[in-house]
Amino acid sequence: MRVLIIAFWVLELVALAVYVRFSWPERTRKGFYLKLLCSTVFLAYGITLAVLIRYGINVSFAGSNTGELSAGANTFLEFTGGGLTDRAVQLIIAALAYGWLGDLFLGYAHRAGTPADPDLKDDATLLEQLADKKTAANTLGILAFILGNGLYCVAFGRAIYGYEFAIHGWSVIFFALPILVFALLAVKLDFGKHIVPVGIYFVALAAMLGLAMTLGIQLWPLHRLFGLCLMVGSGLFTVANIGLALESYGGDRFHKLGLRVGRQIAYFFGQMSLATTILYFYTV
Repeated sequence: MRVLIIAFWVLELVALAVYVRFSWPERTRKGFYLKLLCSTVFLAYGITLAVLIRYGINVSFAGSNTGELSAGANTFLEFTGGGLTDRAVQLIIAALAYGWLGDLFLGYAHRAGTPADPDLKDDATLLEQLADKKTAANTLGILAFILGNGLYCVAFGRAIYGYEFAIHGWSVIFFALPILVFALLAVKLDFGKHIVPVGIYFVALAAMLGLAMTLGIQLWPLHRLFGLCLMVGSGLFTVANIGLALESYGGDRFHKLGLRVGRQIAYFFGQMSLATTILYFYTV
């Protein structure tokens, strides 16, 4: 079954390469559907892992450790998957599903402002209607990602509570980092009427990064692959969103192929890494 995991990662890589090919320099309808394919891969990956673990199939690359955890986590590592409840797994899958919806709405928003018929590009009424559709789709996309990050927060927060870990002083760095970055971006970029929803999103992103990093660092001595998936996944996810903000609101100076490729790799591989944490949550 480990071959199946590798196959999902390879499929994501191939789909991502094809998607980037058809979304540069201009986004196309084919690119839109290919992006949804990439999102479908990480969602299907998470669901597949949950089903396999549910039926007791060993798909983990990591063996058990003998490290001691708190009394509240005494089931951790007794099973290859780890030691919480299936609720955390359900929350992660739901977060991945909201990521799929976010990609759907934001992908549509990127295309909604352009008339399908080039001859109508100067039609003021049509352009106004398309602008309204673009704004609505953008708002729904941001909302979906806010909800997705919220679900990640609940899942990782339950884990911290279940393992009887604590939020340490150094955790504040990870909570504060995305908010500080947003503050800098707000000065340099033109968010316009999106500044409030984007700001709320960065707060949700900051909470997700802080909780994931806190849990990942504290799990590192006990289960390194679990901790690595949490830290790398949340870190890549955060970097991808910063890149998206630069490209979406920074004008032509950030319309670069390198930025597009880099943030897409960070985003999809970040989601795949977060989905991989499902391997280490014990399901009953």
